[in-house]
Amino acid sequence: HYNVEQFKAQQVARGYAPATVNIHLACLKKLLQCAMEWGVIDDNPAKGVKKLKDHAQKWAFLDFDEAEVFLRATPERWRPMFKVTMHTGMRLGEARALRWRDVDWENQIINIRHTLYKGELHPPKSKESVRTVNLTADALETLQALRRKAESLESVCVLSSRNGPPVQPKNVHDAIATANRAAGFDKRIRYHALRPTFGTQL
Repeated sequence: HYNVEQFKAQQVARGYAPATVNIHLACLKKLLQCAMEWGVIDDNPAKGVKKLKDHAQKWAFLDFDEAEVFLRATPERWRPMFKVTMHTGMRLGEARALRWRDVDWENQIINIRHTLYKGELHPPKSKESVRTVNLTADALETLQALRRKAESLESVCVLSSRNGPPVQPKNVHDAIATANRAAGFDKRIRYHALRPTFGTQL
């Protein structure tokens, strides 16, 4: 516990912003949790270490434990989308633009090639945004389940609405607000807050 607190203090001393330090702590906590589960260490020294307060941050990200709470509180209809987002780091436009042809089942990756804006496909935000993302076991399992449903709808969209077309941003934001209230968080969560969770899953 003392060493983790020392690590946090060193991060602050190096000039990292509170939000960045909190992301580093979340990653460290997850790594130590895995080490404990694998029998490498007896307990998780990061347990109980509090995150830094970030008064400048209006919107918050979810750490690993909070992500689990959030998903349990999410309406079942939206859970797959939010889980895939958390495990891939996709922007909302990228998630809405994702087509089944972008999923490489054999290599267990997705190819992010487009973003959806005002109902039309466009290149992603920047050249660096055209990328390949490895799928975690959870993301792969979720996509496989979505694929089975999509076949019955004959939908080309991975994250589609009930009748096939891409989900609408307003409906996504409403679902996040509903899950946030159900989870009982004392901070505001929006779609963009799900993306940094990708870092805490690594």
